[in-house]
Amino acid sequence: MTDTSKLNKLVDIWKGRLLDAQMGHYIQSEKMGCRANWIGGAIIVFTVGITAFSLFEVPDKYDELGRWGLAGASGLVTILSAIQTFYKPGEKAEVHRAQAARYGAMKRKLEMAHGEDVDGLWDLRTTIRNVEKEWEGVALDSPLTKFAVIKEVESKKKILAEIKEKGIDRKAEKALKKLCTDTNELPL
Repeated sequence: MTDTSKLNKLVDIWKGRLLDAQMGHYIQSEKMGCRANWIGGAIIVFTVGITAFSLFEVPDKYDELGRWGLAGASGLVTILSAIQTFYKPGEKAEVHRAQAARYGAMKRKLEMAHGEDVDGLWDLRTTIRNVEKEWEGVALDSPLTKFAVIKEVESKKKILAEIKEKGIDRKAEKALKKLCTDTNELPL
């Protein structure tokens, strides 16, 4: 195996791994963002409800139930606010999105260096070394992605491979777009 073919094989493997990491972080970012939106929405709805119903007069026979209902809703708002404050799903979503973008940038660097007519192998080797150093830094800064997300990436890759193998028709193209909405790109 020649030096060029070894480098090409390495670049292909790395591009696949970078795509997996990118997709995983985008998926995790979408999930965390969705959680942040749901928790924030629930806090708003319950807070408005508590404020409105605390000013509302209820008949005496429902007074006890109303007080317990407001107390329960207040407790729920407190718990949701604590989750939002300490769990920070919105901030975690942004960190995952930024990491996905960094993995995507590294993948593009490899693609550009791999696709260009390089003057010898020096440029490709230099790019590989630079990407390797950058990758180590990004990996240290990256938050963990759940195992379920890794399995989801593998599942999407299988579906994409099948679609690629059979060719894309209009129905498959719609399915592919729906499949890739979490990753914000079509990795074909």
